[in-house]
Amino acid sequence: MSNVPAFHPEQWFAEFADHVSESFCVMSPDGTLLYVNRTFELNTGYSSAQLLNRPGVIFDLVHPDDVARVQAALKQYFLEGTPSELEFRTKTSDGRTRWVRERTRSTRDASGRIEKLFTIISDETARKAEEAEKERLIQELQETLSRVKLLTGLIPICAHCKKIRNDKGYWEQVESYIRDHSEAEFSHGLCPDCILLFKR
Repeated sequence: MSNVPAFHPEQWFAEFADHVSESFCVMSPDGTLLYVNRTFELNTGYSSAQLLNRPGVIFDLVHPDDVARVQAALKQYFLEGTPSELEFRTKTSDGRTRWVRERTRSTRDASGRIEKLFTIISDETARKAEEAEKERLIQELQETLSRVKLLTGLIPICAHCKKIRNDKGYWEQVESYIRDHSEAEFSHGLCPDCILLFKR
C-alpha cells in the first residue's frame, strides 16, 4: 500500500495559507469574509470567529477616512471585473492604524457573475513611515535652503575704511552689507592687535 496521504484540497489549501507571511482572505461580493488565514488574524487582532460570515465586516476593519474610497473601489471592481490593487489604512483591534496594499482577484459562477474575491493584503506601514520621513526631511531641507542667502560675485570694498558699495551705489559698513545679504550675525569684540593698540 502507498504511504502517500490522501489529497484533500481544502485542507491542504488552509495549511498552506496559514503559513503565508501576508494576510489572505476570501470575500463574497457584499464584503462578507468567508475565510481568513492566520496572518490576517494576527495583523488585525481579531479571530476568525469574530470576522467570518458577518456581512460588510471588511469595512469595519478599514480606517474611517478610507471607507468611502475602499467601497468605491470595490464597486468599480464588480462593474469591471478586472484585477484590483489598492492602498488604504486599516484599524487593528487595539486601535492602531496600519497601511496595507490589497491585491484582489475573483472567481465567477456559471452565469459569469463574480462569486468570490480572493485578496492578498501586504502590510505597508513601515514603507509608508519611511516615505513620510523622507518627505519631511526634503521639506525641511527646502525650507532651510530658502532661508540661505549666498554672497557671490565681485564685491567693491574701500581699501581704506573697508566700507562696501551696495547694488544702489551707496557705501555702507561691511557688517550691514553682510547682514543684509546673508544669514550671518555679528558679535563685536577686539582682536589682540587692536587691544594692544588701545593700551598704548
